[in-house]
Amino acid sequence: MAESLNTSPVLRRRACLAGLVLGGSLLVLAAAHVLAVALRSVALYSGFTLLFFCLVLTLFNGRKKLPFLPLGSARAWLDFHVCVGWISLVLFGCHLGWQWPHSVVNVVLASTFLLVALSGVVGLWLSRILPPRLVGSGEPLTYERIPRLRAEIGEEARLLALEAARATSASSTFGDFYTRCLHSYLHAAPPWFLALRTTDSHYRSVSADLQALRRYMNDQERLLAERFDAIITAKRNLDFQASAQRLLKLWLFVHIPFTYSLLLLVVAHVLTVLAYHGRW
Repeated sequence: MAESLNTSPVLRRRACLAGLVLGGSLLVLAAAHVLAVALRSVALYSGFTLLFFCLVLTLFNGRKKLPFLPLGSARAWLDFHVCVGWISLVLFGCHLGWQWPHSVVNVVLASTFLLVALSGVVGLWLSRILPPRLVGSGEPLTYERIPRLRAEIGEEARLLALEAARATSASSTFGDFYTRCLHSYLHAAPPWFLALRTTDSHYRSVSADLQALRRYMNDQERLLAERFDAIITAKRNLDFQASAQRLLKLWLFVHIPFTYSLLLLVVAHVLTVLAYHGRW
């Protein structure tokens, strides 16, 4: 019941955003139809509107760099950014007349626009699925701290394996386990798309191997196995956070540079059109 109460505002907010996008898209389509009926240039009006939209969309990145200014909440800016982005796709289609361009310059411009739009959709999807998953992976960490923490966990496991060897001199269970699979797991780089998976096969394999050994352990060895299990879980959480943050950084590395490239291309395109028609 509490969960439904917490999620209902989110659902209402998303439904409101969907309604705004739908209404804005219908308004764009209606305006394009009116211009076409009035024998006015749909490409000209939609082009200037697209330029304005591109300028507005780039303001979101500037707003994130000025969080101390009273310019509204980050969530409101993000919602506005998403709405304008979706409506811009419809406006882009109207600008092209729903046909793919043929000239090289226009193909480059259209491809850049679609790349920015696609990266925006991917970023929106990542921002929806990754934060809830990160909550279950332990304390939030900065990306730069993760390699050092992974090294510390690896050293802790090595010392624990030596301690286990001294404490259970008659058995090589933990030494064999560490050499056979734990060492390679602790020093393996996290897969790129681990944060998007529902399971971690490497983690499950190592954890299952340790659980299988528990059947042959005495009480002292089970205590050591619990410490190994905590190390394995900590490594899995670090891998998940590293993968998630790496994906978010990679998305920004694509989205932001191409956004500014698109803005420059759009400005150059507008100036060229105006010069061609003798209006500049």
